[in-house]
Amino acid sequence: MSVPSIEQVHGELETIRPRSAALYAEACRVIPGGTVSRARILPPFPFLATHGRGARLYDVDENEYIDCTLGFGSNLLGHAHPVVVEAIRESALRGTAFGTPHPAEGELARLLVDMIPCAEQVTFCNSGSEATLNAIRIARAVTGRTRIAKFEGGYHGWYDAVLGSITHDPERAGPADAPEFVGHSIGVPPENTVHTLVLPFNHQSALDTIRREASTLAVVLVEGIQGAGGAIPVEQWFLRELRRVCTECGVLLLIDEIITGFRLAAGGAQEYFGVTADLATYSKA
Repeated sequence: MSVPSIEQVHGELETIRPRSAALYAEACRVIPGGTVSRARILPPFPFLATHGRGARLYDVDENEYIDCTLGFGSNLLGHAHPVVVEAIRESALRGTAFGTPHPAEGELARLLVDMIPCAEQVTFCNSGSEATLNAIRIARAVTGRTRIAKFEGGYHGWYDAVLGSITHDPERAGPADAPEFVGHSIGVPPENTVHTLVLPFNHQSALDTIRREASTLAVVLVEGIQGAGGAIPVEQWFLRELRRVCTECGVLLLIDEIITGFRLAAGGAQEYFGVTADLATYSKA
């Protein structure tokens, strides 16, 4: 059995997706990288979707796919679910954007408070990055401390202070039990990350470090399942110990539910692992 070369695979993709190849090449002239998200840059080119139905996705070349991504998790009910489509249609007919509060804000907030273990109140943001940024500000305001801690491999959006130590060259990462911050993007000044402490994931030494640095730490950010870092779940013993240590040290615990919220369980990683956070963030991905 022979294994095709990468060149052969790329050639086959160009044969079955010619319109995607052409449209992507055009987009590269006006969009950096040809698409608005780095996660969608798939060599030699991504396929361009036109529509979806249920679990199926269709591209500009009329190829059909089983969609295992489903909008990076946002399409829990599949594409174009009739109930969702009708709700969107009815809402659009009443108006597309208001500069005032709307009754649905409170209705949705009450549903979320009922579902999310830690939620006493909620607020709404435009993205996961904004949710994380606002949660960090709240933690700093409540504790009066400046530093934050995140785990190696954890992804919490494009906010400068957390955009690092996700996927990187291990040679730059420092010791396994005391990792160093490795930037994930150019254009981020070093001074924007000096208040970020990187901890080893699922590792006892992280708990020891939190105890040692607690007097300066406002919040520890953790994912129930590290998405961008490689689909690595938090170990239950570790999350429960992390909760105990944060409580003991007066450091807030923020569980980033942007991957796990409403998916791992209705109440997210908090419900699944039986650990209640001080703050939690949710979004599409």
